[in-house]
Amino acid sequence: MSHADAAVVQVAYHHGQYLFPGFAGDTFTKTFRINGLRSIKATSGQMTAYGIICEVINQHGRVCFVAEKTLLFPWKIPPSEATAEPQPPRQQTLKEHFINQSEKLLALGGTSLSRLRAGQLSMALSSLGRLNHDRHYNTVKYSGDELMIPGGLVYALSTAATARDLHEILHEELVNCNFINPLRPGDVMGCISYISAAETHVNGVLERLTVKTIGIKGMDVRDLKGQPLPLALFTTPKLRTKRVEEICAKECPELSKRIVVISERTIMRQAPKTDMFLL
Repeated sequence: MSHADAAVVQVAYHHGQYLFPGFAGDTFTKTFRINGLRSIKATSGQMTAYGIICEVINQHGRVCFVAEKTLLFPWKIPPSEATAEPQPPRQQTLKEHFINQSEKLLALGGTSLSRLRAGQLSMALSSLGRLNHDRHYNTVKYSGDELMIPGGLVYALSTAATARDLHEILHEELVNCNFINPLRPGDVMGCISYISAAETHVNGVLERLTVKTIGIKGMDVRDLKGQPLPLALFTTPKLRTKRVEEICAKECPELSKRIVVISERTIMRQAPKTDMFLL
């Protein structure tokens, strides 16, 4: 959208929810609403962080996807007493459908699923992708160390890297996603995922996982296997760049300036099948 062209950088995503499926032949429109403003004093001058709620709506007026993103703009806003109206809870039609129909998965047979538990750590490697935008490819206007991979693609790379361990995801919600350091063209990003909670649905067919994923550039994350990592990176909510770098400098210098993204998701998937046997 045009407002994103004036932004300096994407800072974060919050509360991404799939509410209704998209079908072949659908037409989608996107709306956005300013939900909050916050002044920031940066080294390059005064800036303003905009919290923007975005909705994807189909031709029938039904909201299919909603998320809040935070963008940083290079100007200062005057003080204001204006406040945004709180939004009512949204109907989780797609999620409810999966839950109501979950027992049909038993008839379809099991799939190969990794067993996951709270406190478990997994590591994976993702590759680089690019998106056509001046700040992402224009080497005439920007030098190589100024080009950046866009936030949406960084987040997609991190989820792609963890897809094999979490297979097969039926539904997911993005709780929070903060971009810590830029990812440049030519960088390779690996990911570490931490399972902070695991709950089995009452019918025993589905399970709900809370997953914190950290994207790390400039190293093969598999080299970190067996090495103690700062627990605060996985358990502290909504970490921002300054606090992340403080934790890394104190507890794990190898990760300093290497963490690209930290995201938290809730995932619904088919529970791994437990084989029963009699003694």
